[in-house]
Amino acid sequence: MPEGDVISAIHHMMHRHIMQYHRKHKQPMQAHLVLYPRAFTIGTKEKSYVTCTAKRQGYNEALEPCPEDFTVNKWDMQKAEGDERRWKKRKDKAKYEGRSYAYLLKPLSSGELIVNARGKELFIACGYHGVRIHLGLEATILPLPRDVYDQIVATDIPGPNDDKKKAEQMRSFPIPSEFYVPNSQDSNDRSINIFAAFVSEENAFVVVDFARLVRLHVISLARQWLPDDVHTNSPMWTLLWDDAHGPDWVSERDSAIDRLTQWRSEVLERYKEKGPSVGAAGLVHILCNRQDVFNGFGQHLANDLLYKLAWWPGIPAWVVCQSDSLFAALQQELVTMAAEFRTKKYYKLVCGSVNDANPLVFHDISHIRYVGQYVLVYRKAVVHVPVDLYREYLYAGLLDENHTIGEPYDVPEDSEELKSLENCTKWTRAEVRQFAHGSHKFYSIIKAKRPADWTWQGVLTGQAGDEIDIRSPSRCYQTTLGISQFRTQVQNRVDIRKELAMTEVSRGGRPKINRTGKQGRPSISMPQAKRQRMDKGLQRDLAVLQHQQQNTASG
Repeated sequence: MPEGDVISAIHHMMHRHIMQYHRKHKQPMQAHLVLYPRAFTIGTKEKSYVTCTAKRQGYNEALEPCPEDFTVNKWDMQKAEGDERRWKKRKDKAKYEGRSYAYLLKPLSSGELIVNARGKELFIACGYHGVRIHLGLEATILPLPRDVYDQIVATDIPGPNDDKKKAEQMRSFPIPSEFYVPNSQDSNDRSINIFAAFVSEENAFVVVDFARLVRLHVISLARQWLPDDVHTNSPMWTLLWDDAHGPDWVSERDSAIDRLTQWRSEVLERYKEKGPSVGAAGLVHILCNRQDVFNGFGQHLANDLLYKLAWWPGIPAWVVCQSDSLFAALQQELVTMAAEFRTKKYYKLVCGSVNDANPLVFHDISHIRYVGQYVLVYRKAVVHVPVDLYREYLYAGLLDENHTIGEPYDVPEDSEELKSLENCTKWTRAEVRQFAHGSHKFYSIIKAKRPADWTWQGVLTGQAGDEIDIRSPSRCYQTTLGISQFRTQVQNRVDIRKELAMTEVSRGGRPKINRTGKQGRPSISMPQAKRQRMDKGLQRDLAVLQHQQQNTASG
């Protein structure tokens, strides 16, 4: 699920395009909104899923009269009418009264393209309409050249659903074969699900989602949206965002800290009344689910944050909230981690665009840098732990399977872990273990036993091995983690195993330079030898770690 780091990258990407247009044309980028209800999901009989709602804040349809010769796409109209019928059958139907988006199914006026982000949500406006976007599980926003966008949306087909009736209702757009990359995923019928587009003269920013779980909410004004409307000090600020999501940990840091302090009081009050609650969730789960407090944090950032704090992911909230020092450490790490994904370094390393004629190409360099530098333990088998952090784990007994967290501990002088630090100046390797509590998976290098009154003890379900590491070639086409690993781009990821099957010896010489005629440095094809070294690096880490464990066992 896209988290705050990915939202920040998408926001940066759109802002970069907007600024490049402004420098080139000396005026703001103009765009108009297009909705594609034919791609919206219809849910099931048990659960009716709502993809899009709309709210008119003084908007009148006379502001944008529909041309007499315009005909609404039949699939779009059927979906809009069908959604209205389904909403009337819901138990919470009052919530959706007057929220139909049918009035948007016409050519809409252009206006200045405006974008902002808050935690896990984006808000994009142009003309009279602004759209709050929650990317759900696998949605993203792709920039496409206008001609490529026009080519893709010219034709739609039934979706891949096994139910033919549902496939007709939930449609997709076929991807022309000219956008397939050689030696990528085996598929001759690729398609893309486009839910909305912000269309300018030169580009279109399309909202795409393979899983069809994206959520859109349109706010239509009686005037065109202005840049000042989406700033944190705007009187409209609270109108833009979902009530279930709290303050942003960067742009609204003080409010976020106040909300965190309020949450602490709630936890301590509940603890005072009931004591340690049976079945109480671990902090890793709370970080993911309490978006009113921890907006922007999900499974990736929650696991990595707790690793940096050297805490067991299932630590109860009351343990942290009872301690001033632990609570202060949590607050500081929340602020620090959120800010890390708004830095120039982050944008430069992983948020660049590929200088390639194919806008759907997989961004190898971005993905390598992101997984290498901005994914610490989540879905990894081995991690390079900074020496100081490793010592913190070691001296707290967290790497000793016979120790119980929180009890006094002295490091044995003959400890293999202690000896392994003698020649380390920056980092050392550590095994990442995958644990589960029910259906919830989490990751840690901690081996120590958990106190008996901690509900989230965790069952070991995976440890150092190829099968759980996202860098493994066997996970080449898995989605989604980071800003590159979304379905449409991942399908174009080159599989090193296919390249090796075609030629056993890498051709020497300089790598191929892909000249596209665009501004900026031309992209360079990744040499096969470099792909092999990347895979060997993971295998080397695993082998060294296995050797260390064998020495520990024999000693």
